Amino acid sequence: MVRKKDEAVFDPKNPLDELKRATAALKESDLSTAVEIAEAFIADLPEDSYGYILLGVVAELSNERSQAIDMFARAHDLDPECRELTEVLSNLNFLSGNITDGIYFAKITQTLLSDKTFTDVIPYEYREYEKAFENMDVSRHYIEAIRAYDARQYNDCVDECVRELRQNNHHKLASELLGYALLKTNRAGRAVSAFQTAIHLNPKRARSTIGLAEAILKLGRTADAESCFYRALDMDPDDPVILAQCQRGLSQISAVKSVDLKQLSDAWRVSSLDDLPSQDGKFDFERSGKIRVGVVSDMFYNSHILPYIMSLFQHCDRTQIEIRLYSLCQVKDSETARLRNVTDTWREIEDIDQYTLAETLGREELDIIVDLCFEADAQAIELFMVGAAKKQVSWFTAFEATSFIGMTHILSDSNTESVDQVYKLDKQVIVQPENGILTREPFVMFDEMFPSPVAENKSVIFGMRADPAQITPVDALMIVDLLRSVPRSRLMLGLVKCLDKETQERLLDVFSLAGGIGHILFQELPGSQEKEKIWHDICTGFFQDVDVFLSPSKNIEFDDAALSLWMGTPIVAMQGTSRIERLTASVLTQAERSDWVAKSPQEFLEIGMLLAGDVARLADMRETLRDDVLKTNLFNNAKVTQEIWKSLMSICEE
Repeated sequence: MVRKKDEAVFDPKNPLDELKRATAALKESDLSTAVEIAEAFIADLPEDSYGYILLGVVAELSNERSQAIDMFARAHDLDPECRELTEVLSNLNFLSGNITDGIYFAKITQTLLSDKTFTDVIPYEYREYEKAFENMDVSRHYIEAIRAYDARQYNDCVDECVRELRQNNHHKLASELLGYALLKTNRAGRAVSAFQTAIHLNPKRARSTIGLAEAILKLGRTADAESCFYRALDMDPDDPVILAQCQRGLSQISAVKSVDLKQLSDAWRVSSLDDLPSQDGKFDFERSGKIRVGVVSDMFYNSHILPYIMSLFQHCDRTQIEIRLYSLCQVKDSETARLRNVTDTWREIEDIDQYTLAETLGREELDIIVDLCFEADAQAIELFMVGAAKKQVSWFTAFEATSFIGMTHILSDSNTESVDQVYKLDKQVIVQPENGILTREPFVMFDEMFPSPVAENKSVIFGMRADPAQITPVDALMIVDLLRSVPRSRLMLGLVKCLDKETQERLLDVFSLAGGIGHILFQELPGSQEKEKIWHDICTGFFQDVDVFLSPSKNIEFDDAALSLWMGTPIVAMQGTSRIERLTASVLTQAERSDWVAKSPQEFLEIGMLLAGDVARLADMRETLRDDVLKTNLFNNAKVTQEIWKSLMSICEE
């Protein structure tokens, strides 16, 4: 559109007049003028939400709903107290089938007051979220599926998604959720089909593509998974959560180098710096009394991470330190209650947006906040980027999330330090507590001791987790070389709650190509259906039959190593390349068994042959290893956590 000579130019000193002019243009369907005014708002008044609101209205009028949601979301970030924005975001998300986001913004709307400034700008029909929700024709099954997934009840989630899809087989989000629930229950083959359906229904949704990549990776198809992860990044390059999820997946693919992942983070940071709020003066307060420490986690329940978290709090000088926990998980159980009893303050924050949360935590005047999230949790990543405390510390996060803006310090050890050096930002500080970063409570639910199986079998059985994503072709060749070097030895694959046919076939294919098909066994899963008992039976059954546990380079389940030691089973571990893959080596170092960590396939072979070649030693370790490691830093909570707290206090004093 060509501007007329007598037409008014944008006047940043009178924003409300400009807003009225844009509103008039919208009513006349003069979208080009509205866009010009919106762009002027963004250029001259970047801290105001007006420009993004106008672009959101234009996008919706142009039938670009996804772009409209994005523009209104940016406006909401700038003006989180505006009821009209939460109304329109709730409405548009409901109409797009994004039930979770629709409910989230609907809940916020109930707490806010209307701002008449935007009444004319945003047409009321865009804000009728109650009507949109009523007309969605979504059954209760999808709502129940969301609730079940958030509560980690994945089998229930699968059942509800299936019921929903029977009623509406075009429900793209139900197909996506079904895929993620199937992944959580180790049914990767079915998950692939669910994600493919979701992508067919909505080809532009990055999260569905990431799910497909994760499912394909679980089946060991690394090249296809790599392509899917990069395609998801292309779909939504500015979303830090998408970046973190893709980086985590790509880090498990041996063909992807650490420098490639570092470049992804660097590129994102450069493009996103201007969107982050200023921290100037935000945390200027005088501390009197105890040091106030905040801890954020998605694992404050009976999970494999909680024993490490609990150890930190049980040996803390409470006369000097006040602990505040912030939970990002809806799951609550007896372990949650036990955790709450050893801390000062407990808050559930899973349904609060990152900007409101950062503002709230900022008012609580935390001296330091610690990231104990194990997964790439969206809220945690965005919270630390926005900033909740002056000192923000990463402990044993699942991936190199330390490379995101916001983290100021990284707790590291001799195994992870070299990886952290690669990913850290210029101003981030790596801190190494004297006695390491990992210590956990004993495995009280596993009190059984079993005799050495090698004495009865007259041959060595190696064992490893049945996860194709953890076994690269190089690792498969390395393991087969070990099996061939130890006469009559076999490899048992198990230690999972579900092992579907497609996963078994994929594992057999991997070892068949390496020439070791005749050595493979699969663990027989127990018949017990009691949720509290099944994992206990799987673990005891597995280690009862295994002489030596193998941890390949891509193993991210570092607590497997701790459990293996507890059950009297020695380990051969291949040192990984990412932070999470290095934590198995950290566990063995804490247990004074760093000589079981290999840095090359040849070392892996030598350590495995040494352990398997001494039957008498295997039998002796079965009886003594638990008592030996109980005396080490892995289970000596007080010795390790006192040094961790000393490091955290030093960070506070900087």
